[in-house]
Amino acid sequence: MECNNQIEFTTLDEIRKQHFPNVSGDVVYMINTFFVTKDAQSYKLDKNFIDRCELLQSSEFDVFKDKMQFSIIRIFTKAKPRPVILR
Repeated sequence: MECNNQIEFTTLDEIRKQHFPNVSGDVVYMINTFFVTKDAQSYKLDKNFIDRCELLQSSEFDVFKDKMQFSIIRIFTKAKPRPVILR
């Protein structure tokens, strides 16, 4: 495989440290609309492919209000949207 651009891989934890250095404790990651459910430590993304990141706290969800607190870090990539096909 060839790539015209230099690829700089970064882990999800490195993304957390860069964008949200004050976040500690349990973290759930999302990439676009998908939750990372297993092996979060093995994921790597190209730094140049990251568009933006957002932080959500579990306390913002009614269903988690009385539960153990955790953070959700959602990473949005620069992927082109897929066309929607209606039938």
